[in-house]
Amino acid sequence: MTDTESYLLIRFEGDINSVTRSRRFARVSKLILLVRVYQKCTNGVCTSEARLDGKTALVTGGTAGMGLEIAKDLARRGARVIIACPFEQEGHTAEADKIRNPK
Repeated sequence: MTDTESYLLIRFEGDINSVTRSRRFARVSKLILLVRVYQKCTNGVCTSEARLDGKTALVTGGTAGMGLEIAKDLARRGARVIIACPFEQEGHTAEADKIRNPK
């Protein structure tokens, strides 16, 4: 085998490896994309309607944002909700009334 034939053989094997790697990369990319789409569609959505009468829930950060929404949902389903927040004034805001009387 001449040096040229050896070079062409190595070059050809390298091309096959790069094609295999690019196909593998494409498959992994598709899988990651599907997982991310699934997470976006299902992330943070609680569809449970289970009653929580007689249960106590402790919610940290329940005066705003996601914590507030969680506290509202738990109260709507009948749980006794305790909100833990770092500032007493935050706990006495009008938002707390929304939790006590969810609509």
